[in-house]
Amino acid sequence: MTSRRATQCEAVLQWLRTGRTISVPEAERDLGVYRLAPRIHELRRAGYIILSIRDPERPDGFVWYLLIGGDAA
Repeated sequence: MTSRRATQCEAVLQWLRTGRTISVPEAERDLGVYRLAPRIHELRRAGYIILSIRDPERPDGFVWYLLIGGDAA
């Protein structure tokens, strides 16, 4: 993992550890992360359990992510 991606993953993980959900607009605006799904994938591969919550009312596939467990060793 490159340094930039690692830093982005750390920023996303720090956000999720507060108990808040995160979505693409929040990641872009507040963290400067413009590719959230790949960062979530990397965190999952590292052992974190992250729930994807889709809004059934939105046809655009809008998703929030929520950390529900796991910890990378």
